[in-house]
Amino acid sequence: MWPRKRMRQPLAIMENFLCSIVGTCLTLKETEKIARRFSYSGDTSPYGLHCWMIEACRKAPPVGKYLQKFLISKYRLVVKRIDEFEGEDLLRAWQEAVREGRIAGAYFAILTRLDAPPEVIRQVFGDVHMMSHLKGAETRAEIKELDALRLDYQHLQKRLDRVQAQLAKAKGNQELLRQELRHKKEEISQLRSKQLMVARQMLRYVRDEGELARLKAENHDLRWQLEAVRQQRREMAASLRQERAREHPEISQSTWEVENSASQQEPSMMECPLDKGEECPLLNNKCILFVGGLERLEPHYRSLVEGDFACRFMRHDGDCRNGRDRLIHMVNRAEAVICPLNSISHQAYLCVKKICKDLNKPLVMLRNAGLGSLRRALLALADSKSPAAIAQE
Repeated sequence: MWPRKRMRQPLAIMENFLCSIVGTCLTLKETEKIARRFSYSGDTSPYGLHCWMIEACRKAPPVGKYLQKFLISKYRLVVKRIDEFEGEDLLRAWQEAVREGRIAGAYFAILTRLDAPPEVIRQVFGDVHMMSHLKGAETRAEIKELDALRLDYQHLQKRLDRVQAQLAKAKGNQELLRQELRHKKEEISQLRSKQLMVARQMLRYVRDEGELARLKAENHDLRWQLEAVRQQRREMAASLRQERAREHPEISQSTWEVENSASQQEPSMMECPLDKGEECPLLNNKCILFVGGLERLEPHYRSLVEGDFACRFMRHDGDCRNGRDRLIHMVNRAEAVICPLNSISHQAYLCVKKICKDLNKPLVMLRNAGLGSLRRALLALADSKSPAAIAQE
């Protein structure tokens, strides 16, 4: 069964309770909204809006009616619940509403009831009145506590700003360290690449020098085998001449001596006057090709090669891009090629090395382009020293 609808007092005649109803049942935003609806242009402070709402309910019936409808609609569930009670039971309904936290709606519903007992109204009004005092004390305590919290917040905010500034600085330093680490890694990588390239060049050079040393040893053996064949040939020729002399005694001894001397002089041009195993100590006017080096030292190079070692001097600047044919021609004319590693490019070094290998010319690689290195290389060539041993000096 539906509860019957209770009659309510207009707010305009409730002068003693308007202040508490407006202050308890309306929020500040709701009061501002109603003031804009009725074009209020006075004091818009919270207290000014509160006073205007009370005076408007007393003196302007449209405002009082609108406010009463607004509160009935706002607290319709609480009003419906309160209207189920009568007489002294309203006090029990009030206490239940207080426990549930529905104070504002129950306060409006009970105070506007025409049939509410005076004792109940007095009890409800007194409870709300004391709640306002207690709330005010709590509010003041909360304000003090809030001020202390604001100060703590300001100090914490300053500390946070300092920490964030230190963190930003640390991040900047970290980024600088990362960039420096990347540069160091790149330098190490480049250095390792260069070292690996040099090691590979030295390995190829050592392998080529080993092959050259083997070929030289083989050539040395072949020369001595040739000399042994020539010696055997001379002995056979002498034996043949003696046999012919016995068979033809009519030929004079002087004729045989002249023929013998002529036959002996024929191979003497190819004979080596040194014992087996000895090496020729002279360069004997041979042509030496110097590839690379320093332009300003060219006169000194020429003076050293031609003056001190009685050789013919040729020089190529080491540029194989535009002068490869000229370099091939010069290597073909030379007896030996000398090339300092620190004054030519890697591409030029490979070009010179390939040309010397194709033309079967000895190649001596020096560590630097100084005159001392060139002199040691020429001395080594004069002593038939291997290019591998020269390059290590």
